[in-house]
Amino acid sequence: MNNIRSKILNGTATREEKDAFYESLQSDSAAKKDFIKHKMLHSVMQASALRTSKSHKEKKFEQFWIKTQKSKRKKVLLQFAKYAAVFAIALVLGRFISDNIGQPASQQIQVVQSQAGSMNTFQFIDGSKVWLNAASEIQILSQSSNEVRLALNGEAYFDILHNEQRSFIVEAGGLQIIDKGTKFNIRSYPDDKKVTTTLIEGDIDVLNKQGQLFANLNPGDHLSYYKDNNQLKIDSIDASVANGWIDGDFVFINQELGSIAKELENWYNVRIIFNDKAVANVRFTGVFNRSSGINQILYMLSFSEGLKYQINESKNGKKEIIIN
Repeated sequence: MNNIRSKILNGTATREEKDAFYESLQSDSAAKKDFIKHKMLHSVMQASALRTSKSHKEKKFEQFWIKTQKSKRKKVLLQFAKYAAVFAIALVLGRFISDNIGQPASQQIQVVQSQAGSMNTFQFIDGSKVWLNAASEIQILSQSSNEVRLALNGEAYFDILHNEQRSFIVEAGGLQIIDKGTKFNIRSYPDDKKVTTTLIEGDIDVLNKQGQLFANLNPGDHLSYYKDNNQLKIDSIDASVANGWIDGDFVFINQELGSIAKELENWYNVRIIFNDKAVANVRFTGVFNRSSGINQILYMLSFSEGLKYQINESKNGKKEIIIN
């Protein structure tokens, strides 16, 4: 059984072997659940290995972006116009940032946003780039030749070029992340209980609001700051998984369903309610492409974890998903 499972996961099983294996799972729910978990872990390992290639990242993002835009064209004209306006504003602001970096810091605060179900990017004139995840916002607080200061609500990935003469500072959830040339990810949604930052390359300092040094991170360090008790925790993780969302994927590694629900809410613009609070603490590992519909992801979660759910339309038009 284990040998056939391995062949199926590696793509070397014959059609006859697949048919016999899947038929055997229909009468063995424990074996079915075990296979699903192994399949998810295999997907995670493959995704992690693929993300080590920069060219692969760029290619996958381009494919995802094209697919996303094509799917959006199928929506009604009014909805398309709303998103098009958001992107147009963001692109104009991105251009403003590129054209005005290094100008006096007395300019008005500028804002770049991304809506649910979309991502946004902008670039500074020196080539530094920022990716903005769904339902996120960045405020350009100040910019001058020796300092750029941003405020983040949501999640963003930063690829900042080295510049000894300029400090690059991000304010997020009570923290200040100071960088002089590196790649890092920050997640700080207002409703999250913690702020997280993961260093991919380079070097960053993490300070509190008063400017006191909390930690200096090394590549691969994943810092969690718990807002309710002002505590820090630093783990070592596979940094390539932390920014899987740039490749158009949800990557969940031993993650609680309550946390997963937040990510699904941000992307699909839905509301998820757990009738049984204990279910929100169940942990799950898996990889999903973001172009998958919410129904498909819910089906996979229910299939592997035995969850039951129903989807209702709320008064404001946002889908409400009840998980039992």
